[in-house]
Amino acid sequence: MKISYNWLKQYLICELTLHQLCEILTDIGLEVESCKESKILNPILDHVILGEVRSCAMHPNADHLKLTHVGIRQKEELQIVCGVPNIIAGQKVLVTPFVGAHILDREGKQIRLKKSKSRGVTSEGMICSDDELTLEGDSKKILLIDSKAPLGAPESELFQTDKDYLIEIGLTPNRSDAMGHWGVARDLYAALKARGHKAELHKPKVEHFKSEENISNFPLYIESPDRCVRYSGCLITDIKIAPSPPWLQKRLQTLGLNPINNVVDVTNFVMHEFGQPLHTFDADCLEGKEIHVKTLSEGQSFRTLDHIKRTLSDEDLMICDAQKPLCMAGILGGLDSGITQKTQNIFLESSCFDPISIRQSAKRHKLSTDASFRFERGVDPEQVVYALKRAALLIKEIAGGKISKPIDLYPNPVKAFQVKLRYEKINRLLGEILPKEKVKKILFLLEIDILSEEDKTLRVSIPPYRIDVVREVDLIEELLRIYGYNLIKTPKNFCFFLNYEKKSKLEELEENTATILNAQGFYELINLSLTHRKYQKFIKDSSDQSIELLNPLSEELAILRQSLLFGLMERISYNISRKNTSLKFFEWGKTYSKKEGKYIENYHLSLIITGKEQKEHWLHSSGLFSFFALKGVVEALLKKNRVQQFTQQLKEDPLLDKSLLLVHRQKPLAHLGRVKKSIVENFDINQEVFYAEICWKSVVNIFQENKIYIQELPKYPRVRRDLAILLDTDITFEKLYESVQETERKLVKSTILFDVYKGGKLPKGKKSYALSFQLEDPQETLTDERIEKVMENIRNKLRKTLGAEFR
Repeated sequence: MKISYNWLKQYLICELTLHQLCEILTDIGLEVESCKESKILNPILDHVILGEVRSCAMHPNADHLKLTHVGIRQKEELQIVCGVPNIIAGQKVLVTPFVGAHILDREGKQIRLKKSKSRGVTSEGMICSDDELTLEGDSKKILLIDSKAPLGAPESELFQTDKDYLIEIGLTPNRSDAMGHWGVARDLYAALKARGHKAELHKPKVEHFKSEENISNFPLYIESPDRCVRYSGCLITDIKIAPSPPWLQKRLQTLGLNPINNVVDVTNFVMHEFGQPLHTFDADCLEGKEIHVKTLSEGQSFRTLDHIKRTLSDEDLMICDAQKPLCMAGILGGLDSGITQKTQNIFLESSCFDPISIRQSAKRHKLSTDASFRFERGVDPEQVVYALKRAALLIKEIAGGKISKPIDLYPNPVKAFQVKLRYEKINRLLGEILPKEKVKKILFLLEIDILSEEDKTLRVSIPPYRIDVVREVDLIEELLRIYGYNLIKTPKNFCFFLNYEKKSKLEELEENTATILNAQGFYELINLSLTHRKYQKFIKDSSDQSIELLNPLSEELAILRQSLLFGLMERISYNISRKNTSLKFFEWGKTYSKKEGKYIENYHLSLIITGKEQKEHWLHSSGLFSFFALKGVVEALLKKNRVQQFTQQLKEDPLLDKSLLLVHRQKPLAHLGRVKKSIVENFDINQEVFYAEICWKSVVNIFQENKIYIQELPKYPRVRRDLAILLDTDITFEKLYESVQETERKLVKSTILFDVYKGGKLPKGKKSYALSFQLEDPQETLTDERIEKVMENIRNKLRKTLGAEFR
């Protein structure tokens, strides 16, 4: 929200400096984010300097032109062809040399000036008229300067340049009452008076508003009262469209707005003055000479002021005449009813629309205007007619015309909200006693009426423009805001209680798992659930559909994530670009998708590793992370959380190479693998990245089902036996393990693969495995005969099922 300091002083008179006012603004909740000096120069030309006409003669080739020589410094002069009749030698004038100068055309475009020839004679500059300097006057007369300034002095030294300060306020959505200069001045006034400062508040008067009896207004009809709270308007005839006067242009330019014409500029001025958007229609373009506020049928087309043809929804509120739509209510006007240079009669609109309806339409059509910004947050319905009269009087003042009697439709007047205010509650929340008279004074300054008063309570009426004050605590916050947070004394002693809430088993499970990962060097990350739409190209083969936001803030936050991978990859890329290349991250989070019209939400624990497995050290070499390093971490986490049994399956994954799926009772438990090269390269990463995603809900369910049993340590020793096996290369260790478990589950306590060998003198298509078996019987010591029998059973099983050969 931009506020002009000079503009603000038109309503608020006080002795405080700009810096002090900014401090109070921040103190009362209108946080000042910046305050910068703003200079609005008079000319549309740059490089304007003082010159003196040293000679003037008739142009040799033209009867209506003069050839002059203008001194711009003691020994420097320009030859200038001039066409105005009042130029004579000896005059001091404003000159723009063509070399290095620019001029702005009426549309605000910058044009570079250069030397030119006029009827065969070179002209090196331009002698400026008051019209060319945007001062009111005749463009056919040279602006004569009476100044003792030296030749070559810039225009800014000859004329007083308006100096202003632009205050940028970080306005929160609930403070719609401060969306204009008057609202800010009103709030400042309340705070200044409550704190004992001298201040005066002046609101522009409209009591002298007078309508012409012989001008009849247009009939108005509200056909959608649920979307239109209040609608008023008046007809203004016989106006003259022209540029706005300098004072009005400067007001708008200070806020960064480009002046358009006197009528449009007045509506923008009043909007930034009181926060009330207005709209004007060319009255001669209205069919049937009547106004309807209504919705139209679905699919109807409408061309707005930005020349875009839009398809309307049956929920879009429109301003229409008897036959066609004129304006998207509260958002943007139509191209065919806008003000032009030929406009002579206008219809001026001031209204209050339902904020939800305006916001939905603005988002639906991806439009954001100054008007929609205010209507979406809620304007003051009680100020609609005042703003109409204020704008009509200004238009009449600078554009002429005659005003009709306003018509005001207010079908369901907004009632003031009533709140019961207790002195005891005020003092308890503030921590000190606030005098009753002080409370009533602040309420008066905030325009809050006291309906009834008792010894301990007040019943008050909140004005409709304070849409954020609906509860007693909101009202107490208002009192504290105006009274001053910094004036509340800090007590010497505090009394507080710790509310300890015991964690649930599930929270403890998650916390313990995080602790284990932290101990292994993993860092936890937290990413947004929203992600970039571009990542969809990597999972386009998935049958699940993505969930897109209807009104995303940006492309980077356009869809709900289907995988935690991309957020983790962004953090990997960020760290690697800063020379931190060995990384271990984990994240808890939800993923979202849609399948067959149903929305699916899953909760995952994701792990990602890349770079060197250990830091560089003189005692050992540091190898790179591998798939098996990540697999070991995942399996350890599962076993720690009572998931003792699961099978492994190779699975194709759109995100991972050689993806491994871990399954428990035919339900997916986790999948892991190396991130595909195309994804890694997309993040400008030049090293392998390994990723695992664990379905945490499945882990939690298994954890709750399985119980911990405690038993004594076995009395009898374990026995180790090794086997060297020759197998086909397509046979996995998983198949070996399952065959051994099927054969001797009771005695074989562990099966370990400690060596794999390929190539060399082995037959083609074969590989060598070295397995170690741990055997144990809790009831007795194993004999050699029994051990050999067990091993023979294992060899027979492996020969029969897998075609194993033993070496």
